[in-house]
Amino acid sequence: QAEVYRWKDAQGNAVFSDIPHQGAEIIELGPTTIIPGQAEQHDEAATDAPLVAEEPNPYESIVVLAPGQDETLRDQQSVAVDVMTVPDLLVSVGHRLQLYMDGAPLGEPSKTPHFVLPGVDRGTHQLAVAVLDQGGAELIRSTATVFHLHKTSVADAKSGKSRPPIPPRPPQAQ
Repeated sequence: QAEVYRWKDAQGNAVFSDIPHQGAEIIELGPTTIIPGQAEQHDEAATDAPLVAEEPNPYESIVVLAPGQDETLRDQQSVAVDVMTVPDLLVSVGHRLQLYMDGAPLGEPSKTPHFVLPGVDRGTHQLAVAVLDQGGAELIRSTATVFHLHKTSVADAKSGKSRPPIPPRPPQAQ
């Protein structure tokens, strides 16, 4: 597992990288949650307004750090997703993170801000994450992050249909 560094740029924005930087602090990463793939679902109701919890919301913000907004991923077997909450996720009081892809929840709520999504279909997808309290009520949800997954294809660029591989030519006698 690579180390992750955090520092502030000249404008005071938090910057995260796997490359060390002067004055950067190392971020301790917890274990990664692996979520099994699910069939693509288009549920418009899942993108409606989140549930409102009765207790005060202790979170200032929640964001999907990786993949980045409008990032293009190429030829990947799985997609790594990193999430950040401010303050850190309050696991001690039963809070969990629920990941959503294309509006549908993925897997079970998790205690860690790291997810691996195996078998994601190629194309454009939206990711969002929410903090759920111990009763399952949503406390805060991130804005959707869009990413693009490109995979190598043997489809004909003109027709879009798969074409068989071209057999090798036998050597010619001279």
